[in-house]
Amino acid sequence: MKFIAATLIALSSFSAFSAGIDTTIARIEAQKDAVCSRTSISAFNFCTGPASYEARLCFYSVKYTCYSTDGDFTVKLRVKESSKGSNVTKVSFLK
Repeated sequence: MKFIAATLIALSSFSAFSAGIDTTIARIEAQKDAVCSRTSISAFNFCTGPASYEARLCFYSVKYTCYSTDGDFTVKLRVKESSKGSNVTKVSFLK
């Protein structure tokens, strides 16, 4: 039981800076031998500046439900979107 708790804590602090959403989910699926499907995207997006602003940044979160032989889990990705693309800035594993 302690091993599972330690693993969950270690995984919850996992960061995937500068990786895209698809790449991050593919990496999680490979590491955990799981299949993940998107369940929700946050309704609240925080954006800096007007839509026409070239350096505009938007932040939002995406949740995935993952099914694995070791047990099902939920992944929450914090995403930063700019004119250059989307990057995952934080990965949280939820039970």
